Amino acid sequence: TARIRSEQLAAMGEEKDIFKPPVGGHFLITGDNREAPGRIFDEIRIKKLHWGALHMKFEVRLDDDIERAEVIALYKANGWSSAEKPEKLMPALKNSDALVTARVQGKLVGIGNAISDGSLVVYYPHMLVHPDYQGKGIGRAMMTLMREKYASFHQQMLTADANAVEFYRSLGFERAGKTVPMWIYAGNEH
Repeated sequence: TARIRSEQLAAMGEEKDIFKPPVGGHFLITGDNREAPGRIFDEIRIKKLHWGALHMKFEVRLDDDIERAEVIALYKANGWSSAEKPEKLMPALKNSDALVTARVQGKLVGIGNAISDGSLVVYYPHMLVHPDYQGKGIGRAMMTLMREKYASFHQQMLTADANAVEFYRSLGFERAGKTVPMWIYAGNEH
């Protein structure tokens, strides 16, 4: 299986900029024992993203297995009310078109999902990183993996919290013309 490995590659003289990593993070694309220049991800074969920055390493995967307790802990740490509805949250995540997770030494520190019609439109309803791990490139790596999976789609959509707007702009998202997000929602928080 092809994978993207993150290492301190400067010593090897093989630094490649795939997307803007945090300070000290570099990427190398490898696949079937050969480099794959010019592609960020091969959506069929690449299932993992390994990243090492500073002294922390994390792994981002598509379609990872998740456990109820770790998911609830992550949602609670982020103050999302979905944590109080695990009987609805877990099937919602598991039935998504795609699920992306981030782990540090096996601990779930990030999760996101995608809902899609399969060919034209994809919507990213949940994308969260544990507060202790925010600002370290984990969310960027998760979104990059998802965006590459759906690169051929006509529309990739999300609703950004006010404090995340600049983050999503840095990934290429922009306000959708003159549209305004609207919802029917039984709550006043996530």
